[in-house]
Amino acid sequence: MVDHLVILCSSGGGRTREDRQLRLLEEQRVTGVLMTPTGRRASNLHDKVRARGTPIVLLDRRSSRRDHCSVAVDDVEGGQLAARHLTELGHTRIALINGPLGITQFRDRRNGFVTGLEGAGLSLAVANDIEMGSVTPAITAAIADGEEAANRLLQQRKPPTAIFCANDLFALGVEHAILKSGRRLPDDVAVIGYDDVPFAALAFVPLTSVRQPSYELGYRGAQLLLEESSGGSHRHEHVTFTPELVVRDSTVGADAA
Repeated sequence: MVDHLVILCSSGGGRTREDRQLRLLEEQRVTGVLMTPTGRRASNLHDKVRARGTPIVLLDRRSSRRDHCSVAVDDVEGGQLAARHLTELGHTRIALINGPLGITQFRDRRNGFVTGLEGAGLSLAVANDIEMGSVTPAITAAIADGEEAANRLLQQRKPPTAIFCANDLFALGVEHAILKSGRRLPDDVAVIGYDDVPFAALAFVPLTSVRQPSYELGYRGAQLLLEESSGGSHRHEHVTFTPELVVRDSTVGADAA
């Protein structure tokens, strides 16, 4: 197999930066692009890149089109896993701290979560449904955003007893806010994150999280891209992985874990 040089780019969630990076990659005549697009523009971007002769595989984006490959995680199921866990623990006042709904993953996680609550005869109260305007790639800033959102929830007359966060960085900030307020995790408020980043298990209160098979996701995406760019016959595939819930002290407590 011919060796390949991997070029990593980050748009930071910005469309202008994303477009500029795509142009630069195409100018370098890259073999192919493995890409997680911003917002809802996956199909449009795919058409533009393919029209200029560059193979592209969508990463962490679900698709049903027959003219390209995609690799994604079933985030609807991930949201349902979180809702099911919290409702089975007996929580009825449950909040969501989510990213922008213009991003597919956050929209799917919310849809799955709401569906899971409805299956238990519950609904997501407007005051407990927080949507962030953006998601910063900076770790400390994302944690601070989660802490700020949690403080808003905790100031309610009847604050939620459980909070589902659409990523782990938000959840770490939520944990911080809960502990600073004098409340206990998970006795007073339970917290679930999403992604199961490496330091989720190392938090002061180890974080329950919905784990994505990150390695398998990247490996399969790269495999499909190399197959398509090899020039031989290639059958487009849409691969969807199933997430799993990793239960830790932030929802069940050290004694019950």
